[in-house]
Amino acid sequence: MESANRQFLQDRINEIEAMHLSTEEENLHEMRDYWPDLGVQRDLDSRQDDASRDLIRRLCETGNVSRLEDVKILYHEHIDGIIPPTLVTDEWCQMYLEPLQSVCNEAAEQHEDDDDDENIPIPRCEELGHFIKYANGVEDPDFRRSGIPAWEPVPQIGIRAFAFPDRLTIQPLLSPALAASRERLKEYLRADLLDDRFIRGVVDSDLEVKVGFQRTH
Repeated sequence: MESANRQFLQDRINEIEAMHLSTEEENLHEMRDYWPDLGVQRDLDSRQDDASRDLIRRLCETGNVSRLEDVKILYHEHIDGIIPPTLVTDEWCQMYLEPLQSVCNEAAEQHEDDDDDENIPIPRCEELGHFIKYANGVEDPDFRRSGIPAWEPVPQIGIRAFAFPDRLTIQPLLSPALAASRERLKEYLRADLLDDRFIRGVVDSDLEVKVGFQRTH
């Protein structure tokens, strides 16, 4: 995925360079259709306490871009499509899988038909257990603006990397205990899976809706 994303960016760079625009700012303006905020400096002080180092690095480097050529090697934490894992030990993985199985069974019982007497328990998803050892999910930077949603089965639990832990003024937050994380995860899953609005609809901003009446003969 990284090579495909890099090639897409390179193709856009080639197209913009072929326009022969007079300034680098004009070049970056065109490139922002694919990578927003290029060369735009932002105040990051309010985000440094709990943002990941990867996110802070990307925001800093994106804001410091001054030439179109810089985009060729610009850092993006999801350029390869991988959300790094935080459940990095078997103990943390089991801590996630157990509440997930429990809440999924609660959801199945809540939504099963009254006439259905069959109650088949949902087994633990061992395949997901293998996946979360290596990634919390997958997410494309979506430079193509195709509306690709991320898939992130693991919420913000486990061992996280916070911004600038080497700075004396900003201390890295300690990873929570397993028991506390298990309860927090269970509440999160219950709110997400047992809610009546389990499937949430989103209307895109460019959707055209027409309402009218059709005459029938």
